[in-house]
Amino acid sequence: MSPGQTHQKHLCSISIHPDESLLVELRERQTTESGRAKLRERVSVEHTLAHISQWQGDQARYIGLRKNLFDLRRMAVVHNLHVLARMSETHAGEISHLTNPQSA
Repeated sequence: MSPGQTHQKHLCSISIHPDESLLVELRERQTTESGRAKLRERVSVEHTLAHISQWQGDQARYIGLRKNLFDLRRMAVVHNLHVLARMSETHAGEISHLTNPQSA
């Protein structure tokens, strides 16, 4: 056997992803400042949707679009209330400091 030759019984194949051009474009966008800013926006939206999806589950709770849309909006309100509660907990010290300046 000469150098560079191998004895393979199984051949390997390589295929290109059907959306390879899109994936290349998305990778290029990551390298620009505006592309990274868009990704940061997208991350917060996807994080919110993931929370709602985790609470609601994979299946519709009700029969009919109208009731399920109401349920989705209800869950969005609950998520917003969670965010507001978390914000008030983290900024409670700052707010009390601003309302009582003589205690500082």
